[in-house]
Amino acid sequence: MIWRGGFFYITRMAKTKTEEPVRSGWREIAGILVGTVGLMLLLGVLSYNPSDIGLFNNQPGSHNWIGPFGARTAYAAFMYFGVAGYVIPFCILWIGVSAVFWSAHKIYPRLLWFVLGLFCLSGLLDMQQIWHGVVEHLNIGSPGGLMGEMLAQRTLGYWIGHAGAGIVFVVLFAISVIRMLDLHIIDLAKQLWEWIKTLKMDTPTTEEIIAPSEKPKRRRAPRKPGSEPKEELDIQKMLEKQRKASEAKKAKPVVEKTGWEKPKPKKQTAPKPGANTQFAEVNEGETHANYRLPSLDLLDPAVPQGKGMSPTEIADTAQRLQDTLEEFGVEARVTGVQQGPVVTCYEIEPAAGVRVERIKALADNIALKMHAESIRIQAPIPGKGVCGVEVPNTARASVFFRDLVESQKFQKGKQVLPLVLGKDVNGESMIYDLAKMPHLLIAGATGSGKSVCMNSILTGLLMKHSPDDMRLILVDPKTVEFHQYNNLPHLVVPVITNAKKVALGLRWAIDEMERRYKWFNQAGVRDLPSFNARTIQKQEELFGDEIASEESEKKKNQIPEKLPYIVIVIDELADLMAVAQQEIEAGIARLAAKSRAAGIHMILATQRPDVKVITGTIKANFPVRIAFKVSQGNDSRTILDRVGAEKLLGKGDMLVVPPGSDKHIRSQGAFTRDGEIDRV
Repeated sequence: MIWRGGFFYITRMAKTKTEEPVRSGWREIAGILVGTVGLMLLLGVLSYNPSDIGLFNNQPGSHNWIGPFGARTAYAAFMYFGVAGYVIPFCILWIGVSAVFWSAHKIYPRLLWFVLGLFCLSGLLDMQQIWHGVVEHLNIGSPGGLMGEMLAQRTLGYWIGHAGAGIVFVVLFAISVIRMLDLHIIDLAKQLWEWIKTLKMDTPTTEEIIAPSEKPKRRRAPRKPGSEPKEELDIQKMLEKQRKASEAKKAKPVVEKTGWEKPKPKKQTAPKPGANTQFAEVNEGETHANYRLPSLDLLDPAVPQGKGMSPTEIADTAQRLQDTLEEFGVEARVTGVQQGPVVTCYEIEPAAGVRVERIKALADNIALKMHAESIRIQAPIPGKGVCGVEVPNTARASVFFRDLVESQKFQKGKQVLPLVLGKDVNGESMIYDLAKMPHLLIAGATGSGKSVCMNSILTGLLMKHSPDDMRLILVDPKTVEFHQYNNLPHLVVPVITNAKKVALGLRWAIDEMERRYKWFNQAGVRDLPSFNARTIQKQEELFGDEIASEESEKKKNQIPEKLPYIVIVIDELADLMAVAQQEIEAGIARLAAKSRAAGIHMILATQRPDVKVITGTIKANFPVRIAFKVSQGNDSRTILDRVGAEKLLGKGDMLVVPPGSDKHIRSQGAFTRDGEIDRV
């Protein structure tokens, strides 16, 4: 049976392959025949004479080029559709030509639109009074024929009047023509507008026509002080100040002493005009050798808390959960419990034949029986053959930032850019590496803990890195979230609060990324860690000062010895997208796609996870996401591609999609006070 089924499948596939060109050939033949009929009908219509059609005429078709066939066919077209009969041959010709080049599923809908347009044109012509001469010549009753008279006078025109019928006929006829020709109104409007603008540009003005043949001398008008964009001026002033500070420190040349020759002082070469030295000004202008990392004493000690739910309470809750499932006809048993700071996950193993969809559907009923604010069911738990029911604890425990920073995972971990997030349902510290993510997307409603999470992330980065190792670009459209970080030496520019300046900041980051890749190419490395770890040996140490050529000096001066990581943090993406969506979305997409190896990473946050804010272009390059409590399931799907975030409890309760994984980890965010941020 298997062999016969396989033979039937092979022969069926062979027939399909052999019949394909035959079917295409028949379609071409049919198209040629239809086009021939259309051409004959066109000649018959053009040579139509009413005297050819008569009840007692013994020689019909004596005046028609196609004979009796053409005369009677044209008579039928004019009798039923009136003056619109002239359009029928052209449409049949068009159908024949289309059948040669298009497939059948494209032609059939156009036939229906053709019939609709023909009826509308007949009705429209019947309402006009300018066709009486043509009507007398064709010897027909009305300009629209029988169909047009029925539509315009007896049915549609009778019920909605001539004005309403005319509007309906015009609209339907226009739609029919557009659908038949496969046109797009928006594209046509754009092309028409471009054509009008081209005509305006090509048409000479009156001054150009009357102007003398001599070439007038034009002087450039003096630029007003406020003519340049204010955003660009502000950033350039900041970079200019840093450049002057760096030149002041380098003004005194360093003279190296040798035993056999007195070295000549090196001449300082002025930078070329127009050269792009912004990165060197930002990163090499001022070193922070005396900078000390913040100590743990600056952080508030953790407040002692209770031990959480007792084993008796956990056992009672597990038994109540199992009884609730049995009450609704779901046979399952609790096999494990994972207690976290905010929720406790009860692992239940359903009996054989029980579908996990039935357990998911009982979420609200279980919450009612458990007297819980809301519960979340994870069915199944990835890597385990059980389902997880997350029930809020009776006593909520806080996760303090100092506990996470004092942990071995932070102190001795290998994270390059550690992100201090919080603790999961197992009580384990959640500290990830931003360099491996390489970008992070955060979303949550107002008051859900999103701002506290971002402050914990920034404070953790400052506890680990000096300004020589990491630089920050902070964007705060609300002007109240990042004002505490304004005096940081890590900032490339002060906190950006104007939404119009964000596009300039992203443009600078893109230029910086391209500049770094050029340096990587010259140094023969692939990414930032390899660039900073490369061995640098000066030629003077090997061969003396006289061997080093000027070209090697220039090349060596162009490539810095070390480059810091750059972290771009944008607090409210929705406000920025409302001001300049195209520029910001394009800049974020380009940086997210290419900046990982260059050591540039982004953290985006928004309280409105809408598809117009978190677009598909942005989501494609942000695989790691954090979702706090949202108002509805659609917002959860936008940020996590599935529901669940609407079931969270708020105040730091979050779902995390870790790097390199598709599972969602329930966790409680770390709490950082404003006083701790100010001291750090």
